[in-house]
Amino acid sequence: MDTTAGTDTLIVYDGSANAGVSQTAVVLGGVTPDQLGLMAGNNWIQHI
Repeated sequence: MDTTAGTDTLIVYDGSANAGVSQTAVVLGGVTPDQLGLMAGNNWIQHI
């Protein structure tokens, strides 16, 4: 993680559609939220 420049993004999502809410997360190193595209109604995030 880049704690100096702050260029990491934590993404938290529901990891299981069958078990209520199951919090799952991933850290994208060197990626800021402005570099991500979330497509409404879809289940994916794109690095732009």
